[in-house]
Amino acid sequence: MPAANHSTRQITWIPVGTLLSGQDISLAVHRLVGTQPGPSLGLVGGVHGDEPLSVELVRRVLGALEALPLRGSVTAIPCANPLAFQSLLRNTPTDMLDLNRVFPGDPDGAFTHQMAFVIQRVLREQCEYLIDFHCGGLFPTVDYVFLQGDDEDFARSIGSRVLYSGSPHKGSVSDCLRQAGLHTMVVETGGGPTGGEPYIQKAIAGVANVLRAIGMLDGEVLVRSDQLILSELKIIRPHEGGLLISSVGLEELGEVVSGTHELGRILHTQTFQELEVLVTPFEKSVFILVRAGFSPVGSGDIAYILGNASSIP
Repeated sequence: MPAANHSTRQITWIPVGTLLSGQDISLAVHRLVGTQPGPSLGLVGGVHGDEPLSVELVRRVLGALEALPLRGSVTAIPCANPLAFQSLLRNTPTDMLDLNRVFPGDPDGAFTHQMAFVIQRVLREQCEYLIDFHCGGLFPTVDYVFLQGDDEDFARSIGSRVLYSGSPHKGSVSDCLRQAGLHTMVVETGGGPTGGEPYIQKAIAGVANVLRAIGMLDGEVLVRSDQLILSELKIIRPHEGGLLISSVGLEELGEVVSGTHELGRILHTQTFQELEVLVTPFEKSVFILVRAGFSPVGSGDIAYILGNASSIP
């Protein structure tokens, strides 16, 4: 019998298919069952294989939640694309498709479509709410929440300073399940070679606050008074590839600056000649994704993301 003061965890394996090599691919589904009936929350990480922190986020959040007296259940798929994770690639290496653009998938389609079909079926059947974890990738660090549909209160409860209310990505797991009737948010947090511990701790605290907000956990719901809701983001992509020497640090994520400011300089990787200077795009810009220190960057890669805060007092 489970103890009365904490949830119990079960792990089941959901088969996807067999590769040409003979390797069987299955996805682990973790399920926390609370001490009382209640709502159901889904957690997803590792949709993009070059975002390893998202897998660790789900692991650490599950560990923290397991010790709590939850009402309802939590269903988690911590590594949604194990083949991409193994290769540290954004896309599935078998067919080079982006898993987060093919939902709801197709059981008779390409391998990535088959994987998407399995994932959305599990979450649709077991969850009412969904948090889809992403991070900046191997070099950038990001910090914002993608607000979808009319789920503003749900998205606010995670406690991030910046929320973006733009159009959802078609074919993403969150948009697919939102259309199926779930309440969804995309949490973009951490990434890069920073270790991620501050973002992990923030995610643990944020998910606990979400649970209080939706009635799965007792306690006061914390409300952040300085949140910004943005409707426009600008992705800064350099025209020249090289070594990016950043002029901003992680401490500026969520901060608003006025006027034109230097973001970073692109240097030739062999001669160190300055090829390009990247600058803020708006009259008032808020930092959403940054690269701190130095990093390699190709022409057209994502170097920074900034939000338009010009209409915010």
